[in-house]
Amino acid sequence: MIKQSTKPKRGQQFIYNGNPVWLEIIRPDGTLLVCDNEARNLEDNYFEVKLSDLKPVKEMRQGIATKNKPKSEKEKSESQKLNDFFDEMAKVIPFNCQSCGKPLYAYNKFAKRCCTAHILAKGLFPSIATNKDNIVFLGAGLLGNCNCHDLFDGNIDSRIKLPIYKIALQRYELLKQLLTNKEIDMANKLLNISK
Repeated sequence: MIKQSTKPKRGQQFIYNGNPVWLEIIRPDGTLLVCDNEARNLEDNYFEVKLSDLKPVKEMRQGIATKNKPKSEKEKSESQKLNDFFDEMAKVIPFNCQSCGKPLYAYNKFAKRCCTAHILAKGLFPSIATNKDNIVFLGAGLLGNCNCHDLFDGNIDSRIKLPIYKIALQRYELLKQLLTNKEIDMANKLLNISK
């Protein structure tokens, strides 16, 4: 139902019997002439309705407002440990990409973190997320010179073409002893290693 205090306007969309309609005119007797096509051409279907039979169209939502779920003490601790690890890696980052040799342009904390690449993804292998052997330094595409980090993380086809792939396999042999059998199976798939 439309509130009587709201004055409908020509071209305004409403819902009538579950279908969208557009207002053409309000007649002096209070009935409305509506059309089932937004263009409201002469050949379109027009029909009379009462104002009380129309329902307003709900406005599109601007987005879902969400509140961040507070982190547990364990999550805070893990997050802090990872941040400390990235800060430690920032101190030893080389000037050039370890895959293609182009400059990394890692001049600030954010850029250094972007160039610190995990051989085995930190989200999939949290037990070795802060292991130095799981890290190589690769250029990030958003920094502008090379995108080896993006290619390494992208998919297996791009990963195996990079020069750093051989080093990643050597490092994986060191990391293997720290992984469970399930993690080893997953790592083998990610690194394209057949048993």
